[in-house]
Amino acid sequence: AQQAVDAAKSAAVTDATDLMRGLVQRNRLIVTIMIVTTMVLGAFLYYYLLRLTHRISGPIYVVSRIMRDVMEGRTPDARPLRKDDEFQEFYAQFTEMMRQMERRR
Repeated sequence: AQQAVDAAKSAAVTDATDLMRGLVQRNRLIVTIMIVTTMVLGAFLYYYLLRLTHRISGPIYVVSRIMRDVMEGRTPDARPLRKDDEFQEFYAQFTEMMRQMERRR
């Protein structure tokens, strides 16, 4: 009878150990998937934000260059913005203001 109890305990311990090994492997897989997903999303977010900052900073640079030219007495070279740049409406009004100022000279 004691042997049967010991065999049952041993089987229970073996089952519990196998269950724990399975859980650990599953958890490793989940953590690996989470790390890879985080890295992919991080790379995508980096690329997206880099593009966004260029679409914002490009027009600001162009406007500041034009303003510097005007302050130094030179006729500014107002080039069009890139198609996907931000501040399109603002830049259109700004260049129209520059044309109006040039006509009044």
